[in-house]
Amino acid sequence: GTGEWCTAPEHFLMPMGILRVAGPGVLPRSSQVFQCVRRRGCEISGYEGTMPEGSKLLIAEEQCGGPAKDGAPNGGQSLSTKDGQLFSWGTSGTFLDPGIYRLCWCASVITCFEPKDFEAYAGLLRIKAPLSPPRKRFCALGRECNVTGIYGPGLHNGDKVAVLPTCGAGEFTTKFTKAGISVPSA
Repeated sequence: GTGEWCTAPEHFLMPMGILRVAGPGVLPRSSQVFQCVRRRGCEISGYEGTMPEGSKLLIAEEQCGGPAKDGAPNGGQSLSTKDGQLFSWGTSGTFLDPGIYRLCWCASVITCFEPKDFEAYAGLLRIKAPLSPPRKRFCALGRECNVTGIYGPGLHNGDKVAVLPTCGAGEFTTKFTKAGISVPSA
């Protein structure tokens, strides 16, 4: 007909099925915030929402639907999720500058190959790393060594530093107590 009888809820009497709305659980004034550490593989879990298997996230330069952030692992796109809760950018380290970046979502029901496919806002990703420049530090032999002045986004109580010949490589030393690993920061 003309639809003149379809103006009130009581006019819709015939069930037609179930509508499932998929997407990240975000609210108008709050976001899900996740964290990855610079130079390590980036994987986030515990995503709230209904994201189907195969969905992906993108680390955006600015707005969703726009380009991926330069330096983001895997061209900015996560691997396809297997469960809608765990998203990974693979094992390659992220070399994004420390800071906060926008995450955008693409459903598996559409093609998720180009940044323009990631139009839905999905939350924020914080890249954690020191901002303080590397510098020489000196400690007296046989005395407690206190390293201070390390700062950056996401650094918090409980973080540690280690004495290594090269960051991320080599072996821990036996010449320091606790193999050269600091006590957690307070």
